[in-house]
Amino acid sequence: MKRSFYTLIILFCLISNLNSLVTEPSKSLIKDQAIIFDMRSLEEFRKERPKDSVHLDYEFFIPKLTKKDFSDFIAFLRIIGVTEQTKIFFLINNIDDLIKSSAIGFFLNYLGIKDTFFVEGGFEGWKRAGLPTQSVGRKFLPSNFKSNIDEKSFFINPDKNFIRNKNISVFQCDNFEDYRIKGSNILDIEIFFADGGLKDKDDIKLIMSASLKNHKTILLYPEDSPKTYAIAFLLIKYLEYDNVKILKGDKILWSKLKILE
Repeated sequence: MKRSFYTLIILFCLISNLNSLVTEPSKSLIKDQAIIFDMRSLEEFRKERPKDSVHLDYEFFIPKLTKKDFSDFIAFLRIIGVTEQTKIFFLINNIDDLIKSSAIGFFLNYLGIKDTFFVEGGFEGWKRAGLPTQSVGRKFLPSNFKSNIDEKSFFINPDKNFIRNKNISVFQCDNFEDYRIKGSNILDIEIFFADGGLKDKDDIKLIMSASLKNHKTILLYPEDSPKTYAIAFLLIKYLEYDNVKILKGDKILWSKLKILE
């Protein structure tokens, strides 16, 4: 038991040197204040998973979350005992893991849960490190979690004049071949990922620097794409940009405002 605990501490210490989204947990955090979300298939999860981890059905929740329907997700968080103080960890090992974890991470932040982190290497990396696994369920102590939503901090409504604002940078995060807002740049989530984990933040900032010179606000679209929320999460939590917002609306609205190319 002690050996497993110290192995866990060493792993997190090593990862914490790689990116700021991972923190070194304490013993009390591991036992009482942390939850690991496993988003592999339910079949894989039932066979074996990290000790005390929780299965999160991404395909069920994400369509609801992108439509701002939070009722089922909040009920789920309450059932598993999440509070505003809970530390949430995601295992990531590929670009798909990164998109899913970052998109869910955005909505956790949006609902008021700020301590969200990544553990690189995925489940296989977890096992290679000799960390504890299990194939039986864990007991939950339900919470009375109440969301703390501040929509103005995360979203902005466009008008026909906003694209003339020299203090903004607008990025398209998905549907690149379908439409494009005037003056916007493409921002693909793949620039964040390399060799099974997050790319060095300075390298990402260098790639983005040409589009961000002298700009104060970053606006991302489309609002209905999980990739947009994933990128917003990474810009805020990983690159530590202060003013990142999702542009509300869709192709129909933007066409009426005459802001599409």
